[in-house]
Amino acid sequence: MRANTENQSIDVEVRDINYIMGAYIMSYLYLSKNQDPEKIIVPMPTSVPHPRKAGATIPIEWIAPDSQYAKEVEEDSKDIHEVTPEEEATLDAEDKAAEEAKSATGPGVTEEQHDDGLSDKDRKSIEQSSETKEPATDRVPKMPASGDIGPGTHPDGMGSRDPRADKRIASDLKEEPPVDEEKEIPTEIEKPKE
Repeated sequence: MRANTENQSIDVEVRDINYIMGAYIMSYLYLSKNQDPEKIIVPMPTSVPHPRKAGATIPIEWIAPDSQYAKEVEEDSKDIHEVTPEEEATLDAEDKAAEEAKSATGPGVTEEQHDDGLSDKDRKSIEQSSETKEPATDRVPKMPASGDIGPGTHPDGMGSRDPRADKRIASDLKEEPPVDEEKEIPTEIEKPKE
């Protein structure tokens, strides 16, 4: 993809679509128990909704993959390396190893045992900052003596309650006035025709 501000367009490459479709194909393979699809059916929309302007749409212009414009976009983007599945698996393995190394870092780990790419100066500053921090276990939240957390909050941290909810609950629980059946006006209710 290239942002073509001169032409005021977003130029999408075939490899962008291949990347998106790869994820869709993987979902299909999971659901079909690794049976390949025979074809992919894609509708050709005329526009897409604008992500920030409600009701606004951006038109799509469809071009042939072998057209001159498509070749220009591909040529312009050839310096941007496309990550292969093998490279992605290698990067994922490196990320996992880094996470395991982070979790393995402790007081008994020496620099020979742990190589995270930090210099001695960086490692010392991190250790000093972690030593000066007070443990979070000493913190006690303020709570009324009754243990009530007050209106508008939830103990599960799901967010505040609608402030009009208490008024609605009170009006729903209010006792209704007695009904004098002699003063009632008889009315007929018609059922809607189906």
